[in-house]
Amino acid sequence: EGYDAVPEMIKFCKKKYKKKKINFFKKDVTNVNFKNSSLISSFYTIQFIKKSKRQILINKIHNGLNKNGAFFFVEKILSENSEVQTMFTQIYNEFKIKNGISPANLLKKSKSLKGILMPLKSSENIKMLKKAGFKNIELVIKYGQFEGMLAIKGN
Repeated sequence: EGYDAVPEMIKFCKKKYKKKKINFFKKDVTNVNFKNSSLISSFYTIQFIKKSKRQILINKIHNGLNKNGAFFFVEKILSENSEVQTMFTQIYNEFKIKNGISPANLLKKSKSLKGILMPLKSSENIKMLKKAGFKNIELVIKYGQFEGMLAIKGN
């Protein structure tokens, strides 16, 4: 199953994955009741959830997993070091410009995400996962300011 609160994203996913056996639903992920799941994945989603609701969501994900179930998620993160954060931001902006995004559109996108995209530091994500009850947490992907983590529910 796939969830998104934005109707255009549901349309996009239904079209892109029409040959797959995946059901997509327009629903705020914070209102999903996860049950009997072996794997829950999230790609660039949690960073858009209000900080006050993130722990509740992570708790729901943990509780919805079967024993030894896994939660895999990829997020944009903030560096623990402000100098490194500045460097990652500059590199990523240069990458976007090299791939056809105009500086004006880059600025427009940055302004539109202000206050909506709220990444955390890795240490903060790990703290939330531990607080929810995840026992095994591994960083499995790291590419600049993007990280993929695997969190496994214990027995």
